[in-house]
Amino acid sequence: MSFPKRAGAGAHNARYSPTFAVSTLACLITGLCAAMPASAETLYTGDSLMLQTVADIYDKSVAPFSPDDMSAPGNRVIVDYTGGTSPNYVFGGFSNSGNVTGNEVRLIRGTVLYRVYGGYSDFANVTNNTVTMSGNAAVDGFVYGAYSQNGNVIGNTVNISGDARVGIEVIGGASYQHYSATNNTVNISGNATVDYVTGGLSNGIGNATNNTVNISGGTVTGSVMGGDSFGGNVIGNTVNISGDAAIEGWIYGGNGSNVTSNTVNISGGNVAGGVYGGNGSNATNNTVNIGGGTVSDSVFGGFSNIGNATNNIVNISGDATVSGGVTGGTSNDTATGNIVNISGGSIGGVVRGGNSNGAATGNVVTVSGD
Repeated sequence: MSFPKRAGAGAHNARYSPTFAVSTLACLITGLCAAMPASAETLYTGDSLMLQTVADIYDKSVAPFSPDDMSAPGNRVIVDYTGGTSPNYVFGGFSNSGNVTGNEVRLIRGTVLYRVYGGYSDFANVTNNTVTMSGNAAVDGFVYGAYSQNGNVIGNTVNISGDARVGIEVIGGASYQHYSATNNTVNISGNATVDYVTGGLSNGIGNATNNTVNISGGTVTGSVMGGDSFGGNVIGNTVNISGDAAIEGWIYGGNGSNVTSNTVNISGGNVAGGVYGGNGSNATNNTVNIGGGTVSDSVFGGFSNIGNATNNIVNISGDATVSGGVTGGTSNDTATGNIVNISGGSIGGVVRGGNSNGAATGNVVTVSGD
């Protein structure tokens, strides 16, 4: 994924809380920035003189003080303004070669034009960083809890609430090459509006494992993925939809090559598209539980486009409404041991335990209750 390269550089300047005022001044006067504290709080209030150029690429950025290496843990960056200059980028922490850990970005008011990173590293791991958006904060592009070109992203979180808006996509953690995205989380509530949502993304051959998306309110105008990998394994990811959440696209517990043990839970809200527990080359042991809310299209426990769909499960109960069909497992090769359990709700389409262009064996539909 490439980044825009913009001309011009803002002043390497930032505003800190009073706790760090003395050491900040000493750094500016003497140039001995190594004397800076291990972490700092930066508040951006719209003054363009506070913007930096990070790594000679990302101009008009809000970031901790040192623009060359902000890998010190525990930085807090706050964006809260109603007038002034909109930054292009916001970084909680940044490093070219080191690990980036434990940083926080808070967006309260104002607009970020391109991207927000809780933590960013080119050649190392990015762990336990947080981005929180509230109020009427807006990001026209992407929000990442963590991003690494050549490292793992682990345990990062994005929280979006209030009337906050994200124009393109929210990603809990994104890795590239053969690196993995693990235990990242996205939480969306209130009246927030987001285009696409992904808990954990491996934009290469790495794995996406145990990532979670929780949506209890707001609107997602595109699709939702718990975990996504272009060429790796997608294992143990979860999407939870509740309350009055509105999803205008499709939901995928896991999407990628081999998708295993991913889960979608829907207890409320509206899904205008359909639902896949797991979607990939091979789909195994994925589950969809729908106990409430409305799904306007079809539901698949597991869907395999070129391989096998095995031991996937769909459970429909309570006052759930599914307007389309429900299938435990669908495959272009073999569909084996897939199950649909119906104990309540309503289904408008055909119900199948398994469906395959090849062999379909040992698939089951069970209907109980009233």
